[in-house]
Amino acid sequence: MAFGPTANDSFAGNWLDGLHEGGKDGMELVLIWCLFGLVAAIIANTKGRNGYGWFLLGILLGPFALVIAFLPSMDRKTIQKAQHQGEAGDFKKCPYCAEVVRKEAIKCKHCGSNLPPPSSDENTNNDPLTDTNENYKNTLAYKAGKAWRNMTK
Repeated sequence: MAFGPTANDSFAGNWLDGLHEGGKDGMELVLIWCLFGLVAAIIANTKGRNGYGWFLLGILLGPFALVIAFLPSMDRKTIQKAQHQGEAGDFKKCPYCAEVVRKEAIKCKHCGSNLPPPSSDENTNNDPLTDTNENYKNTLAYKAGKAWRNMTK
């Protein structure tokens, strides 16, 4: 009687044997997880998201990826908020047709009207590290970004 692992005792061999002992259970499990990935990819693709990434996410997370894929995107929430309030996030309402367009737009994609330029009182600087908001400067994200900028100069 030998102590310890022998030549026939490998982890992969035991794992594969376990898949075959129960019949098709292992293969069915793999197919079900691939199906989760496929459904998540289809849902994400219809919402304008990356289908390949969501396929991999669906395989890794299974049914949880389906739940996440069904959640509305942040842009959709912001568009709905802009529709009700006139402006939200990166979106604003067209003054001529009342459809939501991006703030940077100079022409409405819905009615073709020329849009007024963004007001000068808005902070048009897209660099958050030069933002003058004092509350933001106290956050960990700001300090980490500032440290990273100093390290990469």
